[in-house]
Amino acid sequence: MSGERRTAGETAPARRARGIVLVTISAILWGFSGSCGEMLSQNCGVPVEWVVVQRLVWSAVILAVAALIFDRRNCAALLKDRTSVIRLICYGVFGVICCQWFYQEVIAWTNAGTGTLMEQLGLIIVLFVTCLRERRKPVRREMLGLILALAGAFIICTQGNLGSLAMAPEGLAWGIAAAIGMALYLLLPVSLLKDHGSFTVMALAMAVAALVSIPLFRPWNYTVVLTPEVLFGTAGMTICGTALAYLLFLQGVRDTGPVIAGLLDTIELVAAFLISHFWLGTAITVWDAVGAVCIMAMMALVTRKDVSANA
Repeated sequence: MSGERRTAGETAPARRARGIVLVTISAILWGFSGSCGEMLSQNCGVPVEWVVVQRLVWSAVILAVAALIFDRRNCAALLKDRTSVIRLICYGVFGVICCQWFYQEVIAWTNAGTGTLMEQLGLIIVLFVTCLRERRKPVRREMLGLILALAGAFIICTQGNLGSLAMAPEGLAWGIAAAIGMALYLLLPVSLLKDHGSFTVMALAMAVAALVSIPLFRPWNYTVVLTPEVLFGTAGMTICGTALAYLLFLQGVRDTGPVIAGLLDTIELVAAFLISHFWLGTAITVWDAVGAVCIMAMMALVTRKDVSANA
């Protein structure tokens, strides 16, 4: 996993095409994961805390086992470095747990599509932090992205009615928290990723988050009937929507590069809305569609880099 393996005779266009397919599948799986969370919380009445623990624990088992098999040396190197371990713990607790917990809460109060949109507003926080670190003002396209993000969030929250809030106040509050959680998820592991690689860091951080989440949320305090729907939703969210999606995305990034992979990840937003609509019957309004377009445009503007810098 730590190195890129290329099949003999494989051409660059073939790798690029494969990467696009893999990233697209991973984005759809992430959207499917949000719909599974919506089904568990709203249709099955499963407490958010129980859902978060299950997602973290089972995903951690899959990713940590894969890391120990395919990237054992890198795991050992990270765990021997005291500074890296401290950073890993901070990332697992404040990055991974907060991102997963807040995201699941906003889904429980709204729906998978809206929750995914609100979470992606964390890119704006990342933009501001980046500008502060680099001691610069946002460039024109970044300012346009900010305006589009605020417009998209406003449209979705009000549904075109300027005088009232169309979602529960709790949903808005958790949406803001989800954006903060996403920003922490992206900002905290930067130094770790440079030193140890994304696969090892993600696998071990997920393990840390799983271990901390068990005493934090105490899932044994909740009575959950393991119906076929609950089992399907949990498996879909953990196996398909977290572990498998992440592994496919990593390979896709290797094949296509970060720019194309980041832009294709906007498919997650569309997938979350459509899967939630056709599977769970969640309504999609014109205002939802307009807001989604604004936020997807923001994602493209904020994450786009000069082609020459990524060639």
